[in-house]
Amino acid sequence: MPDPCEKCSGPFLVTEDNLNTVFYLDDALAARRLIGYGGILKEIHKELNLGDAEDGDLVKIEEEDDEVANGAFEVMAYWHPGIKNYIIEKG
Repeated sequence: MPDPCEKCSGPFLVTEDNLNTVFYLDDALAARRLIGYGGILKEIHKELNLGDAEDGDLVKIEEEDDEVANGAFEVMAYWHPGIKNYIIEKG
């Protein structure tokens, strides 16, 4: 059976450097919450007066007054890589 990586080239080539990079990044980013708001999501976050997602309380998430969860159901947007902009889903 032929090796599937035999035809790999360019940025998909598996090298020792690539493996080391992934290994060290995996270790460095473990157990971290990396959240950033930009563009229209930053404006929506400000309009909804949401708390800080990095320092927010992750323990009490079932309460009805959870401002982050309630705000998330009001506005749903996602990044579209082809358009390079946020798309807001009408709900």
